Amino acid sequence: MKLVPWRFFRTWECLACGLCCRRYIVSLSREEALRLMEKYGPWVISIEGGKYFLRRVNGTCIFQRGNLCGIQDDKPIACRLWPFFILNKPIKARDRLLAEFNWNDYSFYVYVDPFCRGLNKGSTPIEKAIIEAIKIKIGEQKTQFYTTSKYILKPSIKKKESLRI
Repeated sequence: MKLVPWRFFRTWECLACGLCCRRYIVSLSREEALRLMEKYGPWVISIEGGKYFLRRVNGTCIFQRGNLCGIQDDKPIACRLWPFFILNKPIKARDRLLAEFNWNDYSFYVYVDPFCRGLNKGSTPIEKAIIEAIKIKIGEQKTQFYTTSKYILKPSIKKKESLRI
């Protein structure tokens, strides 16, 4: 995956295309994996080399419903942040100025996965989405407004028994 400094983009909006859920394998923290297994059952997680991942079925995330996320309020942080990557230092020294994003007296280095079709689409200035992504990354905010699709799927997965592979 090649990441690009955020300053190359003006706007971002999730187009609810679902391609990210089909393309990427989502890694999880141990805490996220335990939380998801407790709520949905152990079959929603795969463990490889001691690392936790969202299980994939037929090439897509187990929680994808059509093009939308079936666990909007329970999404792992990697899913909440995508296509944004918030770092404490630049990936390359030469992109320092292009990736730097100052917020609340802190400097973050923000990169974007150019695979996302929502870049330079829609009306949300990329700065609004980045501020929200930073707040999510540092644990100041959980609810998503700018960093997710405007088409929210009503929760359909409520009990462990409702998800079978």
